[in-house]
Parts: sequence; structure tokens; C-alpha cells
Amino acid sequence: MIDKTLIPANFGDGGGEVVTLPSSWRRAVVSSEKDSQTEPVVLKARGMQEPAITEMEVQTETIEEGGMAEQLPLVSNNFTESVELTNFLLQSTPLLEEQLLRNVNSSAFDKHDVSWEEQHDQVDCLHALKHSVPLSNTATAAASSLDSCSAVAWNASGTVVAAAYSPFDAHNWPDGESVLCTWSVFRRSMDPSKADLALALSSSLTSLAFHPTDPSVLAGGACNGDVLLFDLSQKDDQLWAKSSLSSYTHQEPVLQVAWSSTPLHGRVLCSISADGKMLVWTVANKLLHPVLGFKLPKPVASKTFIEGGACFAFSREDPTTFVAGLEAGKIFKCSLFANEERRAEVVRMQRGDLPWDDAAAALMTRVPAAHYHRLKARVEKEAVLARENIVTLGSVYAASPDQDLLFRSPVAF
Repeated sequence: MIDKTLIPANFGDGGGEVVTLPSSWRRAVVSSEKDSQTEPVVLKARGMQEPAITEMEVQTETIEEGGMAEQLPLVSNNFTESVELTNFLLQSTPLLEEQLLRNVNSSAFDKHDVSWEEQHDQVDCLHALKHSVPLSNTATAAASSLDSCSAVAWNASGTVVAAAYSPFDAHNWPDGESVLCTWSVFRRSMDPSKADLALALSSSLTSLAFHPTDPSVLAGGACNGDVLLFDLSQKDDQLWAKSSLSSYTHQEPVLQVAWSSTPLHGRVLCSISADGKMLVWTVANKLLHPVLGFKLPKPVASKTFIEGGACFAFSREDPTTFVAGLEAGKIFKCSLFANEERRAEVVRMQRGDLPWDDAAAALMTRVPAAHYHRLKARVEKEAVLARENIVTLGSVYAASPDQDLLFRSPVAF
């Protein structure tokens, strides 16, 4: 029988004896030696230096306590103060500031796109318009009248081009035959050699201007001083109205016509002529009488010779302001309200023999005060003798007043 009683283990350090147990499978110890090295390390030396620094000290003059220090000059010592320059700057600076403020509020360049890149736009000729159908029995007369284009205009809708042809190579070109031609440029059946409308006129046209809003109304100026209105919408008689020759109308060629507007008359037609007069017309009275008139300034050294008007242009900002160019080369800034001594309401409200209409009263606004009451009484007397119930433009011109009283200078300053 086996005794299974467990005997407690008693482990402890030995008594210092070393027991060596030889390996039963390794007979010798194998060893080896090897060397290893990384890639060579590249070393570079560079020098760095900051830019040179310069130090400066600035100091103002000491301000004395209790008083103002001496003012230092803002310019070099070689500068000499000019009294004329100082006065000029003091006078021109407010005007310059006013103009700069006006430019800020102006809308002249609102629709203008600035292109900072150079562009090479190519212009192509789409049509060469020239009416080649003879208008008279004489071939030479027809050829001469169509050789020289004296005026051209484009209507408000941009669909019709009008051109006037006059015989400028003839000796009697003011009395020569003139032709007014129009083309509808966007019409499919347009013939560049045949105008849609070819109207023969007895006087040579020198200028054309379409109505700014009505594309069928065309104004023209002639060499004999006539101002004409055409209604291109009519099929039979396109000549709508024409001014009559008198001492108050143009006596020389009308070099330019242009449309504008006034608060009293609304849309007006203006004409300038070589006789030194600038006249204002309305469509309402069909060019029967000019509603306003001006005389361009005469040469300073002469009281008899006149300065012929050559051209004029109205301002977009103010339709009553315009610049006029004279044949001698001078340019004037003018106004339709220049030299106005009284308003039209004042003329109408003054007591008289007959009431005045607006157009007649506006014509009397520039009469000098020394002649105003006498001329007003004479005009009313002429109207009474003519058995009129109201003073009109015809009444004023029927009194035969001096032109210098009605037609003053348009120069604003």
C-alpha cells in the first residue's frame, strides 16, 4: 500500500557549489565579426548677413509755451512767394472744387465702359448709299446735284438715314437743285443705288437734324436762309412747313439746325446762320415766326461787320445751355436765358389794352428797360388796329421793332 502523504518542500540556496551541465547537442560556439557604415554626410558652410541699417533722428522746433512759434517754410529756401500765384489759387480753388463736385454728380459717363486693354476693332462697310436715278430732264443737272453730299442724319429709331445732295461745284449752288434722299437701312429690299424717298427741292440743303423722339420728323436748313420741316410719314407732300423770308429770319445760308427744349416752349428747333443770327422755332406754329432770336457778338473793332455763325451744340445736362462756334474761329458759351431782364409772367400780368399769349410775352423778356414800355404799347396798338383779341407773335413782328431790341446776345458770360 502506497503512502500518499505530501511532504512539504523546503527550497533554499545551495551551499555555494557550482554544477555545470554540458550541452548534449552543441559542441562548439560559433561567432563572427562585421562592420557597417551609413552614407557620407555632406557638410556645407554659408554665411548670412542682414542689410545695412541707417538710423536718423528728426525733431521739430520747440513750441514756446504761451505763444505761437515761428512758422517754418514748407518749401526750399530758394522759393520766392508769388502774390499773383496765391491770389490765383484763392480764386480758382472754389471753382475747381465746385466743378469736381459737379463731375461726381454728373451722369455723362454712366454708360461708358472703360477698356484698359488695347482693342483693334475692324469697321466694315455694309452699304454705299447713292441715289443714281435722275430727277430732271437734264442729265448734267441731275449728276451735279447728286455728286456732293451736303448733310446727313440718322433718325431716332436708327432705321432711316437721310442725306442731302447739292451742286456745290456749280457757280449758282445756292439756287441750284437739291435732292433729299432717305433709306430704310434694315429693310430687306433696300437698294443702295435707289433711295426709298427722293425729294427734289428748289434750294440747296446744308444741314439736317431728325427729331429726337419722333423718327418721322426731319428738320433742314437751306442756303437761301430757309428752315424746313419734313414729315416722312406722309406719302404725297413730305414738306410739312417752311419759314418765310423777312428781316427777322435768316438772310444767309443756315449752316446747322439742332433740336432742344425750353420750360416754356417745350421742344424747339434752333438754327444758326452765316448772317450772325441764331433763331428758335417751334413746330406748333409751323415755323411761321421765330419764338426767340439772338445776335452773335460782333467784332470789337467793327460795328458794321457781323460774325457769322458756323455751328453750335447743346448740353445734355442743361438743354438751354449751348456753345456756339463762329466763322472767325471764336467759341462762346451761350444760354437761351441770356440777357433776360424779366420773366414772361411779368409781361402777361401787366395791365394793357389786350392780353398777351405766352409766346409773345417770352419774346419781350429781353427788351431793354428803356424801350420796353414804349414798345409794348406800340405792339398792343398794332394788335388793336388789326382787330385781334390777344397779342401774338405776329403782333409783335407786325409792329416792326428794331432787331437789336428783340434779338440780344446769347453769350452767358
